[in-house]
Amino acid sequence: MKKITIVVLTVCLFLTNLFIVSAATENLLINPGFEDGDKGWTMDARVQEGVTYSLNVTDEKAHSGKYSFKMENSAIYRNVIFQNLN
Repeated sequence: MKKITIVVLTVCLFLTNLFIVSAATENLLINPGFEDGDKGWTMDARVQEGVTYSLNVTDEKAHSGKYSFKMENSAIYRNVIFQNLN
């Protein structure tokens, strides 16, 4: 009886991990690694006179893949990049 309980618990843990891994691999973002430039992303820069800014896809400091997104401005102001998830 003890062996059956251990086997059942092991199978349950395996199936739970399998479900969690498969659910975690689904990505809700379009172009999450910026491999297709800024496709799928909306950029918004609220600037005031005299403030310079840039919002660019770059190959600097990529997390995975080849690209990342870089925001720069000459003053603390609001720059955002986002996607609406449906």
